[in-house]
Amino acid sequence: MSELTLSDFAVQLETLDPQLPLAIAVSGGADSVALMCLVCQWADKKGELSKITALTINHNLRIEAQVEAARVAGWAQELGISQQILTWKNPVKEGNVQALARDARYRLLTDWCVENGCCDLLTAHHLDDQAETFLLRLIRGSGVDGLAAMAPVRMLSFPNGNVRLLRPLLKYHKSELKVYLSDCDRTWIDDPSNDDERFSRAKVRKLKETFDELGLGTKRLVETAARMSQARDALEDAAERLIEKVTRTSPIGFLSFDAVPLLSAPRDIGLRALSRLLIYSGGAVYPPRYERLNRLYDELAKGEIGQGRTLHGCRVMHVGNLVDGVESGHYLVAREARDLEQVVEVLSKGMEQVVWDRRFCVTFEGDLEDLLRSFEVRMLGKEGAIQLRKTLVENNQGSKLPTFMLETLPGLWVGSELVALPTNVVEDNIGSHEWVREVPKISLNIEAIPMKIGKVSPFGHEGA
Repeated sequence: MSELTLSDFAVQLETLDPQLPLAIAVSGGADSVALMCLVCQWADKKGELSKITALTINHNLRIEAQVEAARVAGWAQELGISQQILTWKNPVKEGNVQALARDARYRLLTDWCVENGCCDLLTAHHLDDQAETFLLRLIRGSGVDGLAAMAPVRMLSFPNGNVRLLRPLLKYHKSELKVYLSDCDRTWIDDPSNDDERFSRAKVRKLKETFDELGLGTKRLVETAARMSQARDALEDAAERLIEKVTRTSPIGFLSFDAVPLLSAPRDIGLRALSRLLIYSGGAVYPPRYERLNRLYDELAKGEIGQGRTLHGCRVMHVGNLVDGVESGHYLVAREARDLEQVVEVLSKGMEQVVWDRRFCVTFEGDLEDLLRSFEVRMLGKEGAIQLRKTLVENNQGSKLPTFMLETLPGLWVGSELVALPTNVVEDNIGSHEWVREVPKISLNIEAIPMKIGKVSPFGHEGA
């Protein structure tokens, strides 16, 4: 009999404070099917079975995928919960397929949760996943962040909202989950890619058998990963305090920082802070590559930034290039226009607010009824920046902000026609805010989303 019991699982789950309705990521493998069964038993006891949904991804990478997704749907129906199959419509079948599939999977899962009002998404990561992920990262030369253990709770932030990722199975071995399913007379699907040694995780799984013989088993690996988590959290706290000390953010999405105290801090903490500034200003989810971040840090230390550098969707330049009389250590980090034309938010009827480029909360005032058929929030671009500059001059504001920064602000578009410009917070000088209020048919208010530090690694993303 399995040592995994419903009462024990309920304690693990309720420690994470799950919020109904819940979504469960169910691939059909033993671990995710066990999670689905356990959650259903837990919810049934509470009379909340109708608030559970199983989400299955069809990656379109194997011929069997569609049939397997249908099988999972049948199992969910037997358990009395709803089920949705989400499809990766344009799968990439070359390169690092598993990493690309993982990113697509999380995007599909979180998009569904946000659209359907699910604050929490449960995944079936278990104890053996922790050990395998540690070895994978060790082989790749990861530092403290990469070697840190997966957390039971993690916040996933996306343009349209946030979803909590909950992992209630982290204390259980995969073998326990299989025994539990056998005891419940439940079956599962074995994915052949799990044993395909073309993939790194399958190789590590085999390698781990050798480590077990040497006494470096799952328990020891997971304990080490937990210590790495503690070290990471201490470094992150120090980086957060440094950012608060050296950084000033603007209501229109850029920031400035004092490089002197940043470079005076221990290098690892300074790098973390610099990474955070780039993630925030560039509207990014993941951090910049470590090698490039390291190069930028060295150039700051040597005073070699000159007219500026670009990294991770941002331009980093000395503030003195824009404003006279500024101390030499102050730098500006602002969004780059490159690739920003791809960031488009289409509004459906009744929407009055959207998050754009992970940087701005855009609010609309006025009658939008005639425009909703093709109403989009896109970057102003060169044309919009010229119009915005003209409006500022007409209002005797004359912003000194460079054109490249105006280009990266959001505008209201219908097809190729720019319908409304941002009507609030345009800076006449770095650090002094001038309010411009025009009264077009529609007014477009933009507000920069506050920078959040959190406990997400600035050197790499977490997860199996």
